[in-house]
Amino acid sequence: MVALCVLAVQAGAQVAVPRKGNWDIVRNLPRGTLISVKWALADKSTQTVRCVFHSADETEVVCGHWSRPRLAPYPVFQPSQPDRYVFPRAQVVQVRIENEDLQTSESTVAGALAGAVVGGIAGYNCCRNGYSGRPGAAGVLSLVGALVGGAIGHSHPFVRGRLIYEQ
Repeated sequence: MVALCVLAVQAGAQVAVPRKGNWDIVRNLPRGTLISVKWALADKSTQTVRCVFHSADETEVVCGHWSRPRLAPYPVFQPSQPDRYVFPRAQVVQVRIENEDLQTSESTVAGALAGAVVGGIAGYNCCRNGYSGRPGAAGVLSLVGALVGGAIGHSHPFVRGRLIYEQ
């Protein structure tokens, strides 16, 4: 039931966006949107950069440096003129809209769900001596698995942003 709820939320969050080649969506993004740009390097490898969208035209995407917000009691150095990235359109492979809070929470829930399933299966199968200990062991290891999986999903989000352009 939890898995169906997670899938329903994920399906509801999707917007009908063409999967390939719609550069107009990139051009019409609001300034300040957090995006990730995957671009091709000269040696045929790719690199992904997270940045804050500034502008786009037919030939390039321009965005500014983005850093993860930190909770710090002391001042953090902020450059007066942030670094700017300029990506030629010919080298842009993918553009994704990133929503860090949503992606982190989805990764936490998915990690907790996966950990609970693995822990429950391991707990149920670990006690072969008698049937009476299996449900208790499955419940305990399911909770432990959910905690570990949720912590891993929260610290290492594996849910990616919504794809809006692909070459």
